Parts: sequence; C-alpha cells; structure tokens
Amino acid sequence: TCRTIDSQVFGDDDGRILFKCENFQRVGAFKFRGACNAVAAVLERKREEAGTAELAPVRFVTESSGNHGQGLALAAKLQGHPAVVVVPNDAPKVKVEAMEGYGAEVVQVPPEERKSE
Repeated sequence: TCRTIDSQVFGDDDGRILFKCENFQRVGAFKFRGACNAVAAVLERKREEAGTAELAPVRFVTESSGNHGQGLALAAKLQGHPAVVVVPNDAPKVKVEAMEGYGAEVVQVPPEERKSE
C-alpha cells in the first residue's frame, strides 16, 4: 500500500488500497499459482487412486511459449516431478532458458505444428 495514493483516493477517510503485484511471483506472473494448484490436484488424485503417498514420477506436459511453461516447470520441480514444455521454435530465448532453468525438458517445434484443428 502507499499512503500517498491512499490519501489521493480516499482523502481524509481511513481507506487503503492494496496491490497484488503479480510481477513478484516466482516466475514473474500469476501463472505460477495456477500451475502449482494444477500439479497439486493431479498428484493428490494420483495418490488417492494409488492408495499411497509415494508415487512414481508423474511427467507433466504442457504447451506454452512463456509464463505458463515456466510456472508448470517450477511447480513440477518443487514437487519432485519432471515437466516437458512444448514451445514454438521462435519463442523468446529468455523464456526458454527460464523453463530449462526450472528443470523442464523443452521441445521446440515450428509454430504451425502447435495449432490445433
């Protein structure tokens, strides 16, 4: 929050504005939270199906050219599972390097191969 902004919006009232800065998320976007929730839900379902807390590695696969791929890569890594991210071969290098840095296997394909029919 910021007192200057609070006073400009609310004047002498006691209101406050709170900011939810997604750029402070671990991968720089809100996609990380969604990926964490998805990975946790899949693993919980697999544990229930198996009737045990111990699981063989679950490979998470997604298609992304950026933030979602980074989020899934990190979420899977934090849970001890591998991730594969399919990206267009013209994806920004910084995004691809981030996915790899989070432990994902990155598979690059021509952009036209990503389009579904």
